[in-house]
Amino acid sequence: MKGLLSLTAGLASLTVPSALSATSLSVGNEMTNACFEAASIKRANDFAISRCSLALRTEASTGGDRRVATLVNRGILLMLNEQSASATRDFDEAISIDPTESEAWLGKAVEAWKAGDDRSAAGFANRALELRTERPALAYFVRGLANEGMGNVRGAYSDLNTAQSLDPRWSEPAAQLARYKVIRR
Repeated sequence: MKGLLSLTAGLASLTVPSALSATSLSVGNEMTNACFEAASIKRANDFAISRCSLALRTEASTGGDRRVATLVNRGILLMLNEQSASATRDFDEAISIDPTESEAWLGKAVEAWKAGDDRSAAGFANRALELRTERPALAYFVRGLANEGMGNVRGAYSDLNTAQSLDPRWSEPAAQLARYKVIRR
């Protein structure tokens, strides 16, 4: 039960204007639903984040899927609000509860990439892809940029091409591919 969320994250002069998937539940308390809604429309302000925190406190005993979803949603809001350390803590906690939560792995990939940790970003993006993230184009894009940062130009080019083919309306992969000159031998 996933919903879409647009994400803007930058490193140097590059941006990732694609979408991470907010984790949603069709049932839940008012705060859980408000947290998902805020993540879905990118309302990354203190009020929205506090609603997610309240949902986590009121659902502390529930655990499971509802807690994981709310942690991922709050992590996304924190990421959008440039609170990287807190976002990463939420993604880590979500993964500790459910190691198969692909969107938490994708969030960790974006955060590692933003921090300049290309090796971790590529590994986290790989894990998100293995777990069938709702946003594979973003995972390939982040992995492509991470590969480039590690000197794997062929891998970077391949991943950026894959990102572009998966989401042809997203302009950023094409913009990054335009920096490449392919020489056939």
